[in-house]
Parts: sequence; C-alpha cells; structure tokens
Amino acid sequence: MSRLQADVDAYQKREGIDHEVDGMERYRVCIDLGGLPDDCEQLRRMEEAASAE
Repeated sequence: MSRLQADVDAYQKREGIDHEVDGMERYRVCIDLGGLPDDCEQLRRMEEAASAE
C-alpha cells in the first residue's frame, strides 16, 4: 500500500471516530477514557446547565 493511500485511510478512520465521539455525551467519553465516575459527573452537570440556558 502506498504511503498516500495509508494516509487517506487513516484520515477517513479518524473522521469516523470523530463523528462517533461528537455524538456521545461528555460523561460517557470521560468514562470510556478512564475517568472516575465522580469526576466525570461534573461534565454531566455542566451539559445540563448549558442546555438549560
């Protein structure tokens, strides 16, 4: 496989991952990345406060 093709494939894969993560709630991303539930809960409260505005 050519270097250019490998770069294109990596870029397309990253776009898919970006789209998936953008659709996730911040709390879930935090947990999936190894955050502690108590710490990640702060993100959930921030999202709720932002959506209430």
